[in-house]
Amino acid sequence: MSRHGTERSLPRSRAMPLMMMCIVCLFVVYIYVLNSSIAAMKDGSDVYRTISQDQWIYQVERYKDFSSIRRGIIVCVFDAMIPMAASLVLELRALGNTELIQMYHCNGELSAASYRILYMIDAHLEIVDVCKDFVASGRLSTSKVSDFRSFWLKPLALVHTRLVEVILLDADDLLFHDPSQLWQVPGYKKTGTIFFFDREVAKAEYLNSRSIHRFQRMQNLHALIETFDYARFGLVKQPSEYLQSTLAWNGHSAHEQDSSIVVINKAIAPLAIDVLLHLVLVTRYQLEFSYGDKELFWLAFELAHVPYSFSPWANTAAAMPGDMAQHPDTICGGLAQWMPLADAKSVLLHINGGYIFNPYIDHDVHSMQDAAGRTHQLLAAIPSHVSRQRKRSKPLTTPEDKANPDGYWPQECLYKRGSEAMRPQDVASIQRRVHSAVRIASLHQRELALDKKSDTARRQRRLGNADNGAQEGVSPHPSALVSRKRQTSLS
Repeated sequence: MSRHGTERSLPRSRAMPLMMMCIVCLFVVYIYVLNSSIAAMKDGSDVYRTISQDQWIYQVERYKDFSSIRRGIIVCVFDAMIPMAASLVLELRALGNTELIQMYHCNGELSAASYRILYMIDAHLEIVDVCKDFVASGRLSTSKVSDFRSFWLKPLALVHTRLVEVILLDADDLLFHDPSQLWQVPGYKKTGTIFFFDREVAKAEYLNSRSIHRFQRMQNLHALIETFDYARFGLVKQPSEYLQSTLAWNGHSAHEQDSSIVVINKAIAPLAIDVLLHLVLVTRYQLEFSYGDKELFWLAFELAHVPYSFSPWANTAAAMPGDMAQHPDTICGGLAQWMPLADAKSVLLHINGGYIFNPYIDHDVHSMQDAAGRTHQLLAAIPSHVSRQRKRSKPLTTPEDKANPDGYWPQECLYKRGSEAMRPQDVASIQRRVHSAVRIASLHQRELALDKKSDTARRQRRLGNADNGAQEGVSPHPSALVSRKRQTSLS
Protein backbone atom coordinates (compact mmCIF):
# COMPACT_ATOMS: atom_id res chain seq x y z
CA MET A 1 0.00 0.00 0.00
CA SER A 2 1.31 3.43 -0.83
CA ARG A 3 2.32 6.02 1.72
CA HIS A 4 -0.61 8.23 0.68
CA GLY A 5 -3.01 5.43 1.39
CA THR A 6 -1.91 5.05 4.99
CA GLU A 7 -2.21 8.76 5.96
CA ARG A 8 -5.10 9.75 8.15
CA SER A 9 -7.22 12.77 7.09
CA LEU A 10 -9.04 15.24 9.31
CA PRO A 11 -12.62 14.34 10.09
CA ARG A 12 -15.06 16.17 7.75
CA SER A 13 -16.80 17.73 10.76
CA ARG A 14 -13.54 19.54 11.71
CA ALA A 15 -12.33 20.29 8.15
CA MET A 16 -15.41 22.22 7.00
CA PRO A 17 -15.39 24.88 9.78
CA LEU A 18 -11.66 25.38 9.28
CA MET A 19 -12.16 25.87 5.52
CA MET A 20 -14.98 28.35 6.09
CA MET A 21 -12.81 30.29 8.56
CA CYS A 22 -10.03 30.56 5.95
CA ILE A 23 -12.49 31.79 3.32
CA VAL A 24 -13.88 34.43 5.69
CA CYS A 25 -10.36 35.61 6.56
CA LEU A 26 -9.43 35.89 2.89
CA PHE A 27 -12.64 37.81 2.16
CA VAL A 28 -11.93 40.26 5.02
CA VAL A 29 -8.41 40.84 3.69
CA TYR A 30 -9.80 41.36 0.15
CA ILE A 31 -12.36 43.92 1.36
CA TYR A 32 -9.66 45.76 3.32
CA VAL A 33 -7.34 45.93 0.31
CA LEU A 34 -10.18 46.96 -1.99
CA ASN A 35 -11.37 49.71 0.33
CA SER A 36 -7.82 50.93 0.81
CA SER A 37 -7.35 51.09 -2.95
CA ILE A 38 -10.61 52.93 -3.47
CA ALA A 39 -9.76 55.40 -0.74
CA ALA A 40 -6.37 56.02 -2.28
CA MET A 41 -7.82 56.43 -5.78
CA LYS A 42 -11.07 58.22 -5.04
CA ASP A 43 -10.05 61.24 -7.16
CA GLY A 44 -7.54 59.48 -9.39
CA SER A 45 -4.74 61.80 -8.27
CA ASP A 46 -2.38 58.94 -7.38
CA VAL A 47 -2.39 57.84 -11.00
CA TYR A 48 -1.21 61.27 -12.06
CA ARG A 49 1.44 61.38 -9.32
CA THR A 50 3.01 58.07 -10.30
CA ILE A 51 2.48 57.77 -14.05
CA SER A 52 3.38 60.41 -16.62
CA GLN A 53 0.39 60.99 -18.91
CA ASP A 54 2.66 61.70 -21.87
CA GLN A 55 4.61 58.51 -21.18
CA TRP A 56 1.34 56.55 -21.09
CA ILE A 57 0.37 57.93 -24.47
CA TYR A 58 3.85 57.27 -25.84
CA GLN A 59 3.70 53.63 -24.75
CA VAL A 60 0.32 53.17 -26.46
CA GLU A 61 1.53 54.71 -29.72
CA ARG A 62 4.87 52.90 -29.59
CA TYR A 63 3.36 49.44 -29.87
CA LYS A 64 0.77 50.25 -32.53
CA ASP A 65 1.80 49.54 -36.09
CA PHE A 66 -0.80 50.24 -38.75
CA SER A 67 1.74 50.92 -41.50
CA SER A 68 0.51 48.09 -43.72
CA ILE A 69 -3.12 49.25 -43.72
CA ARG A 70 -4.20 51.02 -46.90
CA ARG A 71 -7.94 51.56 -46.40
CA GLY A 72 -9.65 53.43 -43.58
CA ILE A 73 -11.58 56.35 -42.14
CA ILE A 74 -10.37 59.85 -41.27
CA VAL A 75 -12.07 62.18 -38.77
CA CYS A 76 -10.74 65.66 -37.97
CA VAL A 77 -11.15 66.70 -34.34
CA PHE A 78 -10.33 69.19 -31.61
CA ASP A 79 -10.87 68.91 -27.86
CA ALA A 80 -14.50 70.06 -27.69
CA MET A 81 -15.47 67.51 -30.36
CA ILE A 82 -14.36 64.47 -28.36
CA PRO A 83 -17.87 63.40 -27.21
CA MET A 84 -19.06 63.46 -30.84
CA ALA A 85 -15.90 61.87 -32.25
CA ALA A 86 -15.62 59.11 -29.64
CA SER A 87 -19.31 58.26 -29.92
CA LEU A 88 -18.85 58.14 -33.71
CA VAL A 89 -16.19 55.46 -33.21
CA LEU A 90 -18.58 53.44 -31.05
CA GLU A 91 -21.36 53.84 -33.62
CA LEU A 92 -19.09 52.75 -36.46
CA ARG A 93 -18.23 49.58 -34.57
CA ALA A 94 -21.90 48.98 -33.73
CA LEU A 95 -22.68 49.18 -37.46
CA GLY A 96 -20.08 46.50 -38.12
CA ASN A 97 -17.23 48.67 -39.38
CA THR A 98 -13.80 47.22 -38.56
CA GLU A 99 -11.53 49.61 -40.48
CA LEU A 100 -8.71 51.71 -39.08
CA ILE A 101 -9.88 55.12 -37.86
CA GLN A 102 -7.42 58.00 -37.96
CA MET A 103 -8.18 61.01 -35.77
CA TYR A 104 -6.45 64.08 -37.20
CA HIS A 105 -5.85 67.31 -35.31
CA CYS A 106 -3.70 70.41 -35.68
CA ASN A 107 -0.81 71.57 -33.51
CA GLY A 108 -1.77 70.09 -30.16
CA GLU A 109 -5.52 70.66 -30.36
CA LEU A 110 -6.12 67.47 -28.38
CA SER A 111 -5.43 67.30 -24.65
CA ALA A 112 -3.91 64.27 -22.93
CA ALA A 113 -7.39 63.53 -21.58
CA SER A 114 -8.77 63.33 -25.11
CA TYR A 115 -5.94 61.02 -26.16
CA ARG A 116 -6.69 58.68 -23.26
CA ILE A 117 -10.40 58.53 -24.00
CA LEU A 118 -9.93 57.80 -27.69
CA TYR A 119 -7.33 55.11 -27.04
CA MET A 120 -9.42 53.49 -24.30
CA ILE A 121 -12.51 53.38 -26.53
CA ASP A 122 -10.92 51.63 -29.50
CA ALA A 123 -7.68 49.78 -30.16
CA HIS A 124 -7.90 50.10 -33.95
CA LEU A 125 -7.42 53.85 -33.86
CA GLU A 126 -4.58 56.26 -34.60
CA ILE A 127 -4.14 59.92 -33.61
CA VAL A 128 -2.17 62.22 -35.92
CA ASP A 129 -1.04 65.84 -35.51
CA VAL A 130 -0.86 66.76 -39.19
CA CYS A 131 0.15 70.41 -38.69
CA LYS A 132 3.17 69.37 -36.65
CA ASP A 133 4.29 67.05 -39.45
CA PHE A 134 3.66 69.62 -42.20
CA VAL A 135 5.65 72.28 -40.34
CA ALA A 136 8.51 69.85 -39.68
CA SER A 137 8.67 68.94 -43.38
CA GLY A 138 8.64 72.59 -44.45
CA ARG A 139 5.35 72.34 -46.32
CA LEU A 140 3.50 74.63 -43.90
CA SER A 141 4.80 77.79 -42.27
CA THR A 142 4.25 78.28 -38.55
CA SER A 143 2.47 81.56 -39.30
CA LYS A 144 -0.31 79.67 -41.12
CA VAL A 145 -0.81 76.83 -38.66
CA SER A 146 -3.75 78.52 -36.94
CA ASP A 147 -5.55 78.74 -40.30
CA PHE A 148 -5.92 74.96 -40.24
CA ARG A 149 -7.44 74.62 -36.80
CA SER A 150 -10.79 74.52 -38.59
CA PHE A 151 -12.58 72.66 -41.37
CA TRP A 152 -9.62 73.46 -43.66
CA LEU A 153 -7.80 70.63 -41.88
CA LYS A 154 -9.63 67.91 -43.80
CA PRO A 155 -7.88 68.36 -47.19
CA LEU A 156 -4.54 68.50 -45.37
CA ALA A 157 -5.34 65.21 -43.62
CA LEU A 158 -6.28 63.54 -46.91
CA VAL A 159 -2.99 64.59 -48.50
CA HIS A 160 -0.97 63.55 -45.45
CA THR A 161 -2.42 60.13 -44.65
CA ARG A 162 -0.58 57.02 -45.79
CA LEU A 163 -4.01 55.46 -46.38
CA VAL A 164 -4.79 55.04 -50.07
CA GLU A 165 -8.55 54.46 -49.96
CA VAL A 166 -10.10 56.98 -47.62
CA ILE A 167 -13.53 57.82 -46.24
CA LEU A 168 -13.53 61.30 -44.72
CA LEU A 169 -16.21 61.68 -42.05
CA ASP A 170 -17.22 64.65 -39.95
CA ALA A 171 -17.29 64.00 -36.21
CA ASP A 172 -20.88 65.25 -36.11
CA ASP A 173 -22.13 62.72 -38.67
CA LEU A 174 -25.03 60.56 -37.50
CA LEU A 175 -24.54 57.33 -39.45
CA PHE A 176 -27.30 54.82 -40.19
CA HIS A 177 -25.29 52.39 -42.33
CA ASP A 178 -21.71 51.16 -42.30
CA PRO A 179 -19.87 53.60 -44.59
CA SER A 180 -17.64 50.77 -45.83
CA GLN A 181 -20.56 49.90 -48.11
CA LEU A 182 -19.49 52.93 -50.17
CA TRP A 183 -16.45 51.01 -51.42
CA GLN A 184 -18.88 48.89 -53.46
CA VAL A 185 -20.86 51.75 -55.04
CA PRO A 186 -20.57 51.66 -58.87
CA GLY A 187 -19.46 55.29 -59.03
CA TYR A 188 -16.57 54.59 -56.67
CA LYS A 189 -15.52 51.47 -58.56
CA LYS A 190 -15.53 53.47 -61.80
CA THR A 191 -13.78 56.69 -60.71
CA GLY A 192 -12.37 56.10 -57.23
CA THR A 193 -14.58 58.87 -55.83
CA ILE A 194 -17.98 59.41 -54.26
CA PHE A 195 -19.03 63.02 -53.70
CA PHE A 196 -22.35 64.31 -52.32
CA PHE A 197 -24.33 67.42 -53.21
CA ASP A 198 -24.80 70.41 -50.94
CA ARG A 199 -28.00 72.44 -50.71
CA GLU A 200 -29.15 74.38 -53.76
CA VAL A 201 -28.78 77.94 -52.46
CA ALA A 202 -29.63 80.81 -54.79
CA LYS A 203 -27.29 83.40 -53.28
CA ALA A 204 -24.47 85.46 -54.80
CA GLU A 205 -21.69 84.14 -52.60
CA TYR A 206 -18.77 81.67 -52.72
CA LEU A 207 -18.93 79.82 -56.08
CA ASN A 208 -21.65 82.20 -57.23
CA SER A 209 -20.10 85.43 -55.93
CA ARG A 210 -18.85 87.97 -58.47
CA SER A 211 -15.64 89.99 -58.34
CA ILE A 212 -12.97 91.51 -60.61
CA HIS A 213 -10.43 89.10 -62.08
CA ARG A 214 -8.08 89.99 -64.94
CA PHE A 215 -9.93 93.27 -65.39
CA GLN A 216 -13.24 91.48 -65.79
CA ARG A 217 -16.14 91.04 -63.44
CA MET A 218 -16.86 87.34 -63.26
CA GLN A 219 -18.35 84.66 -61.07
CA ASN A 220 -15.88 83.01 -58.65
CA LEU A 221 -16.22 79.53 -60.14
CA HIS A 222 -15.51 80.93 -63.61
CA ALA A 223 -12.61 82.95 -62.17
CA LEU A 224 -11.08 79.82 -60.64
CA ILE A 225 -11.19 78.00 -63.96
CA GLU A 226 -9.74 81.04 -65.77
CA THR A 227 -6.93 81.90 -63.36
CA PHE A 228 -5.77 78.53 -62.01
CA ASP A 229 -2.05 77.83 -62.47
CA TYR A 230 -2.43 74.88 -64.85
CA ALA A 231 1.18 75.08 -66.07
CA ARG A 232 2.44 74.29 -62.57
CA PHE A 233 0.96 70.80 -62.96
CA GLY A 234 1.51 70.31 -66.69
CA LEU A 235 -2.17 70.94 -67.39
CA VAL A 236 -4.21 73.20 -69.67
CA LYS A 237 -7.58 74.85 -69.13
CA GLN A 238 -10.25 72.40 -70.22
CA PRO A 239 -13.52 72.62 -68.26
CA SER A 240 -15.53 69.41 -68.48
CA GLU A 241 -19.05 69.11 -69.82
CA TYR A 242 -20.17 68.10 -66.36
CA LEU A 243 -18.75 71.27 -64.81
CA GLN A 244 -20.55 73.41 -67.36
CA SER A 245 -23.84 71.69 -66.55
CA THR A 246 -23.68 72.33 -62.79
CA LEU A 247 -26.00 74.71 -60.96
CA ALA A 248 -23.03 76.69 -59.64
CA TRP A 249 -21.49 77.21 -63.09
CA ASN A 250 -24.81 78.49 -64.40
CA GLY A 251 -25.37 80.88 -61.51
CA HIS A 252 -28.14 78.95 -59.73
CA SER A 253 -26.34 77.94 -56.53
CA ALA A 254 -23.56 79.16 -54.25
CA HIS A 255 -22.57 75.59 -53.37
CA GLU A 256 -22.12 72.24 -55.09
CA GLN A 257 -20.44 69.75 -52.76
CA ASP A 258 -21.20 68.68 -49.21
CA SER A 259 -18.03 67.36 -47.58
CA SER A 260 -19.50 65.71 -44.48
CA ILE A 261 -18.71 62.42 -46.24
CA VAL A 262 -16.03 62.20 -48.96
CA VAL A 263 -14.74 58.97 -50.47
CA ILE A 264 -11.49 58.99 -52.48
CA ASN A 265 -8.98 56.48 -53.80
CA LYS A 266 -5.75 58.49 -53.84
CA ALA A 267 -3.90 55.93 -55.97
CA ILE A 268 -6.20 56.55 -58.93
CA ALA A 269 -5.59 60.29 -59.02
CA PRO A 270 -2.24 61.43 -57.54
CA LEU A 271 -2.33 64.58 -59.68
CA ALA A 272 -5.72 65.56 -58.24
CA ILE A 273 -4.26 65.17 -54.74
CA ASP A 274 -1.40 67.51 -55.70
CA VAL A 275 -3.93 70.05 -56.99
CA LEU A 276 -5.94 69.67 -53.78
CA LEU A 277 -2.89 70.60 -51.71
CA HIS A 278 -2.30 73.68 -53.88
CA LEU A 279 -5.94 74.73 -53.50
CA VAL A 280 -5.81 74.52 -49.70
CA LEU A 281 -2.35 76.06 -49.25
CA VAL A 282 -2.44 78.75 -51.95
CA THR A 283 -5.59 79.28 -54.01
CA ARG A 284 -8.07 79.62 -51.18
CA TYR A 285 -6.13 82.66 -49.91
CA GLN A 286 -6.48 84.30 -53.32
CA LEU A 287 -10.12 83.55 -54.12
CA GLU A 288 -13.00 82.96 -51.71
CA PHE A 289 -14.78 80.34 -53.79
CA SER A 290 -15.66 77.85 -51.05
CA TYR A 291 -17.33 77.92 -47.67
CA GLY A 292 -14.62 75.98 -45.89
CA ASP A 293 -13.15 72.88 -47.47
CA LYS A 294 -16.25 71.51 -49.17
CA GLU A 295 -15.68 72.57 -52.80
CA LEU A 296 -11.97 71.72 -52.85
CA PHE A 297 -12.42 67.99 -53.40
CA TRP A 298 -14.48 67.89 -56.58
CA LEU A 299 -12.73 70.95 -57.99
CA ALA A 300 -9.31 69.36 -57.47
CA PHE A 301 -10.43 66.48 -59.68
CA GLU A 302 -12.04 68.86 -62.18
CA LEU A 303 -8.93 71.03 -62.49
CA ALA A 304 -6.72 67.93 -62.83
CA HIS A 305 -9.02 66.55 -65.57
CA VAL A 306 -9.64 63.38 -63.58
CA PRO A 307 -13.14 61.78 -63.70
CA TYR A 308 -15.22 61.94 -60.50
CA SER A 309 -18.64 60.75 -59.34
CA PHE A 310 -21.45 62.49 -57.50
CA SER A 311 -24.37 60.77 -55.80
CA PRO A 312 -27.39 60.29 -58.07
CA TRP A 313 -29.51 61.94 -55.36
CA ALA A 314 -29.81 65.50 -54.16
CA ASN A 315 -29.17 66.25 -50.51
CA THR A 316 -31.89 65.95 -47.93
CA ALA A 317 -32.28 67.53 -44.48
CA ALA A 318 -33.50 66.59 -41.01
CA ALA A 319 -36.59 68.26 -39.61
CA MET A 320 -36.15 70.84 -36.89
CA PRO A 321 -38.59 70.93 -33.94
CA GLY A 322 -41.74 72.59 -35.26
CA ASP A 323 -41.09 71.96 -38.96
CA MET A 324 -43.67 69.20 -39.34
CA ALA A 325 -46.35 71.17 -37.49
CA GLN A 326 -45.75 74.52 -39.19
CA HIS A 327 -44.50 73.72 -42.73
CA PRO A 328 -44.17 69.97 -43.37
CA ASP A 329 -43.25 70.51 -47.02
CA THR A 330 -40.24 72.68 -46.07
CA ILE A 331 -37.58 71.08 -43.87
CA CYS A 332 -34.95 73.34 -42.29
CA GLY A 333 -32.53 71.19 -40.28
CA GLY A 334 -29.15 69.52 -40.62
CA LEU A 335 -27.92 68.41 -44.02
CA ALA A 336 -28.33 64.71 -44.76
CA GLN A 337 -27.57 62.30 -47.59
CA TRP A 338 -29.09 59.22 -49.16
CA MET A 339 -27.18 56.06 -49.98
CA PRO A 340 -25.63 56.93 -53.39
CA LEU A 341 -27.24 54.11 -55.36
CA ALA A 342 -29.68 54.80 -58.19
CA ASP A 343 -31.94 51.92 -57.14
CA ALA A 344 -31.83 52.65 -53.38
CA LYS A 345 -35.15 54.21 -52.45
CA SER A 346 -35.21 56.32 -49.28
CA VAL A 347 -32.14 54.66 -47.74
CA LEU A 348 -30.82 57.37 -45.44
CA LEU A 349 -27.02 57.20 -45.10
CA HIS A 350 -26.40 59.92 -42.54
CA ILE A 351 -27.37 63.27 -41.05
CA ASN A 352 -24.71 65.89 -40.49
CA GLY A 353 -25.99 67.63 -37.38
CA GLY A 354 -23.97 68.08 -34.23
CA TYR A 355 -26.73 70.20 -32.72
CA ILE A 356 -28.84 67.02 -32.53
CA PHE A 357 -26.55 65.14 -30.13
CA ASN A 358 -23.58 67.28 -29.03
CA PRO A 359 -23.52 67.55 -25.20
CA TYR A 360 -21.37 70.69 -25.41
CA ILE A 361 -22.80 74.04 -26.48
CA ASP A 362 -20.76 76.37 -28.70
CA HIS A 363 -17.68 74.13 -28.38
CA ASP A 364 -17.44 74.90 -24.65
CA VAL A 365 -16.29 71.82 -22.71
CA HIS A 366 -17.63 73.35 -19.49
CA SER A 367 -21.11 74.06 -20.88
CA MET A 368 -22.63 70.73 -19.78
CA GLN A 369 -23.45 71.28 -16.12
CA ASP A 370 -26.26 68.73 -15.84
CA ALA A 371 -25.75 65.51 -17.81
CA ALA A 372 -29.26 64.19 -17.17
CA GLY A 373 -30.84 67.51 -18.10
CA ARG A 374 -28.78 67.81 -21.27
CA THR A 375 -29.70 64.24 -22.24
CA HIS A 376 -33.40 64.99 -21.81
CA GLN A 377 -33.06 68.21 -23.81
CA LEU A 378 -31.36 66.47 -26.74
CA LEU A 379 -33.71 63.47 -26.77
CA ALA A 380 -36.74 65.76 -26.89
CA ALA A 381 -35.55 67.39 -30.13
CA ILE A 382 -34.57 64.31 -32.17
CA PRO A 383 -35.92 64.57 -35.74
CA SER A 384 -38.48 62.08 -37.04
CA HIS A 385 -38.66 63.26 -40.67
CA VAL A 386 -36.35 64.30 -43.49
CA SER A 387 -36.88 66.08 -46.78
CA ARG A 388 -38.19 63.83 -49.55
CA GLN A 389 -35.75 61.95 -51.78
CA ARG A 390 -35.25 63.68 -55.14
CA LYS A 391 -32.80 64.58 -57.90
CA ARG A 392 -30.76 67.79 -57.76
CA SER A 393 -32.51 70.75 -59.39
CA LYS A 394 -32.70 74.54 -59.32
CA PRO A 395 -33.76 76.05 -55.98
CA LEU A 396 -37.45 76.96 -55.75
CA THR A 397 -36.98 80.26 -53.92
CA THR A 398 -34.41 82.87 -52.94
CA PRO A 399 -33.38 82.41 -49.29
CA GLU A 400 -32.91 85.14 -46.69
CA ASP A 401 -34.67 87.74 -48.81
CA LYS A 402 -37.13 89.93 -46.92
CA ALA A 403 -38.73 91.03 -50.19
CA ASN A 404 -39.40 87.44 -51.28
CA PRO A 405 -43.14 86.87 -51.86
CA ASP A 406 -42.62 83.27 -50.66
CA GLY A 407 -41.60 84.65 -47.28
CA TYR A 408 -38.30 84.82 -45.48
CA TRP A 409 -36.58 81.42 -45.39
CA PRO A 410 -33.13 80.61 -43.97
CA GLN A 411 -30.78 79.09 -46.54
CA GLU A 412 -30.82 75.82 -44.59
CA CYS A 413 -34.48 75.28 -45.56
CA LEU A 414 -35.28 72.98 -48.48
CA TYR A 415 -38.22 75.04 -49.66
CA LYS A 416 -41.24 73.04 -50.91
CA ARG A 417 -39.21 69.84 -51.28
CA GLY A 418 -41.63 67.75 -49.22
CA SER A 419 -40.91 65.35 -46.35
CA GLU A 420 -40.91 61.68 -45.44
CA ALA A 421 -40.65 59.77 -42.17
CA MET A 422 -37.38 58.33 -40.95
CA ARG A 423 -37.13 54.62 -40.14
CA PRO A 424 -37.75 53.84 -36.45
CA GLN A 425 -34.33 52.16 -36.25
CA ASP A 426 -32.67 55.37 -37.48
CA VAL A 427 -34.41 57.39 -34.79
CA ALA A 428 -33.33 54.78 -32.22
CA SER A 429 -29.76 55.09 -33.52
CA ILE A 430 -29.80 58.82 -32.79
CA GLN A 431 -31.13 58.17 -29.29
CA ARG A 432 -28.27 55.74 -28.69
CA ARG A 433 -25.78 58.29 -29.96
CA VAL A 434 -27.14 60.96 -27.59
CA HIS A 435 -26.68 58.70 -24.56
CA SER A 436 -23.21 57.68 -25.71
CA ALA A 437 -22.05 61.25 -26.35
CA VAL A 438 -23.32 62.55 -23.00
CA ARG A 439 -21.59 59.76 -21.07
CA ILE A 440 -18.34 60.42 -22.90
CA ALA A 441 -18.70 64.15 -22.21
CA SER A 442 -19.03 63.41 -18.49
CA LEU A 443 -15.86 61.31 -18.62
CA HIS A 444 -14.10 63.99 -20.68
CA GLN A 445 -14.96 66.72 -18.18
CA ARG A 446 -13.76 64.56 -15.28
CA GLU A 447 -10.46 63.72 -16.99
CA LEU A 448 -9.82 67.36 -17.90
CA ALA A 449 -10.48 68.39 -14.29
CA LEU A 450 -8.10 65.72 -12.96
CA ASP A 451 -5.40 66.81 -15.39
CA LYS A 452 -5.83 70.41 -14.30
CA LYS A 453 -5.62 69.39 -10.65
CA SER A 454 -2.50 67.34 -11.33
CA ASP A 455 -0.84 70.18 -13.26
CA THR A 456 -1.59 72.58 -10.42
CA ALA A 457 -0.08 70.18 -7.87
CA ARG A 458 3.07 69.77 -9.97
CA ARG A 459 3.42 73.55 -10.31
CA GLN A 460 3.06 73.99 -6.58
CA ARG A 461 5.69 71.33 -5.90
CA ARG A 462 8.08 73.01 -8.33
CA LEU A 463 7.45 76.37 -6.68
CA GLY A 464 8.00 74.80 -3.26
CA ASN A 465 11.30 73.29 -4.37
CA ALA A 466 12.33 76.61 -5.89
CA ASP A 467 11.49 78.48 -2.68
CA ASN A 468 13.43 75.95 -0.57
CA GLY A 469 16.40 76.28 -2.89
CA ALA A 470 16.29 80.07 -2.67
CA GLN A 471 16.15 79.94 1.14
CA GLU A 472 19.23 77.70 1.18
CA GLY A 473 21.12 80.04 -1.15
CA VAL A 474 20.56 77.93 -4.27
CA SER A 475 19.20 79.57 -7.43
CA PRO A 476 15.80 78.19 -8.42
CA HIS A 477 15.41 76.36 -11.72
CA PRO A 478 14.33 78.70 -14.59
CA SER A 479 11.16 76.65 -15.17
CA ALA A 480 10.09 77.32 -11.60
CA LEU A 481 10.53 81.04 -12.14
CA VAL A 482 8.40 80.87 -15.27
CA SER A 483 5.68 78.95 -13.42
CA ARG A 484 5.77 81.43 -10.55
CA LYS A 485 5.56 84.38 -12.95
CA ARG A 486 2.60 82.82 -14.76
CA GLN A 487 0.87 82.05 -11.46
CA THR A 488 1.37 85.63 -10.27
CA SER A 489 -0.02 87.08 -13.48
CA LEU A 490 -3.15 84.94 -13.16
CA SER A 491 -3.82 85.75 -9.52
